[in-house]
Amino acid sequence: MHNNDRRIVQKIISEIELIQDFVEGYSFERFMSDEKTRRSVVMTFINIAESAKLLSENFQTLNATIPVKELRALRNVAAHTYDGIRFELVWIAIEKLPKLKTNLLTIN
Repeated sequence: MHNNDRRIVQKIISEIELIQDFVEGYSFERFMSDEKTRRSVVMTFINIAESAKLLSENFQTLNATIPVKELRALRNVAAHTYDGIRFELVWIAIEKLPKLKTNLLTIN
């Protein structure tokens, strides 16, 4: 793996861990009632997506389990239509983070 890709993967893992810390012990209902946490999570997903789009094409091709396109789509919605964010989809994305983190750790 190229050093730049390695650095980006480590950054994404760090951002995933932040989201996991933000919502530790949360149910969806608690998440929905906590605007600070919702905003923090969305901003952190934006950071993940911005990092993911910097991964080399070769890395993305070799590691198709990393959903770069989906992350970028979430980022675009979050950055351009905050009022239109469907937080149930954000919650589903949160629930998928452990698998994404595992995938990243195995290639890192």
